[in-house]
Amino acid sequence: MIPLLVLPVLLSPQHSKNTPPFNLATEYVRQTVEFWEIQAQADQDAKEDRENKDESTAAMRSLMTAIRNATRFRMALDTDIGVLQSMHMKREPATNLLEMQIDIYKRKIRLFEELKRSASIMLAGHPQPGVDYGKLMARAPEITAQMGELDRMNFQWSAMWFGALVDMKPDSQNHVSHILLTKEQRQSLIDRIDGAYGPNLDADRRYNPACASVFKGNLLNYKCADEPWD
Repeated sequence: MIPLLVLPVLLSPQHSKNTPPFNLATEYVRQTVEFWEIQAQADQDAKEDRENKDESTAAMRSLMTAIRNATRFRMALDTDIGVLQSMHMKREPATNLLEMQIDIYKRKIRLFEELKRSASIMLAGHPQPGVDYGKLMARAPEITAQMGELDRMNFQWSAMWFGALVDMKPDSQNHVSHILLTKEQRQSLIDRIDGAYGPNLDADRRYNPACASVFKGNLLNYKCADEPWD
């Protein structure tokens, strides 16, 4: 089933005009929340694995959890790439925004697929010919580090997602102070973020909640299109 928030994007005409700012912002928030919810499930799975005292199945449970969560992320990334490919953004300063986001997602998919393959080999439970198990084990922390770097890049580019919402027309003080959203639209985005993250928005220091926190902060720091242009 396609989440309701995705529908406005998927049903929009396929043309070269820019995707409306509210659709763009809604999709960014939806995807950010989506990955947060998948990560929260992964955290819960890992917690349950740690609390299970059956040492005889510990390794198998850990590998199965890794495969399950990598699959969840992979499925979400596939869907999100399709959504982003249906959108258009050629307005400064975000002309390459969608392409760069898709590139990050594709790189993540490759890492999740590699993680799944490694976990599946280890789960087989018996030596397989031609497999360098030492190299396989050494690769795991490298994948983790590369994932972390992609998350860091994603956080840095969150400013570009917000930049796509900024109205570059200066106000009476010659300042760029407004966004291309109404107050009602802005509030709907803030409500979605607050509802998904709750206290974790500021308490959890990982990159995903940091993206949501910065995006919300920027929304609050600018006036909306239906507010006075002082």
